[in-house]
Amino acid sequence: MLNQTQKDMVINEITALTSIDEMFTAFDVTRRVRAAGSTVRHFDVKRLVHSTYNNGNFPLEYERNLKSIGNLSPFLYHPMSKDPEDYDSQSLSPTTLAQVLSDDDDDDDDDVIIRGKAGRLRINHRFLQDINVKAGDEVLCYPYGQNIRIIKAGMTGPNVTNSKRYVADQYGNVRLNPIFVNKTSVDEGFYISVHNSEYIELKV
Repeated sequence: MLNQTQKDMVINEITALTSIDEMFTAFDVTRRVRAAGSTVRHFDVKRLVHSTYNNGNFPLEYERNLKSIGNLSPFLYHPMSKDPEDYDSQSLSPTTLAQVLSDDDDDDDDDVIIRGKAGRLRINHRFLQDINVKAGDEVLCYPYGQNIRIIKAGMTGPNVTNSKRYVADQYGNVRLNPIFVNKTSVDEGFYISVHNSEYIELKV
């Protein structure tokens, strides 16, 4: 848990980054706080960064999307005028990615999409809740150009006839079959967004 001084350092780093319209992840904030001499867990910093955004304390021009980095997809915070594809993912080396995972000592990966051992792509329940999907509900996943869209079963949309049907597990997560994912460009890297509480899109 962060003490008040550490919380202030995190908020100050967020303010510094957003004041210059920088694109960043929660782990970028963690690195900056550590570089300033404070020993903090990424798990704790991540929670504070996310809650700061959720509570409306980011500049209005900022939004967040999941950005594929290695086998993870952390939230990328960025001005709406900037393209997430321009973010320098090289700032997170494979060693750093392993450190992120080891620092997150809980099972609630609220900001990432991870490929499991079988290669399935897990869509976190937090995004599915935004389209009113909960544990036991069915979703339809279908190709949309180079991307993948996910809607709650019963909704309508283009290419639904080419869709794959999945059921949200007991935690409300959905795992996409790698055979389906590999047929799209999403397999090569993506970020995720929710549109008008209607559908989720994995975008290349």
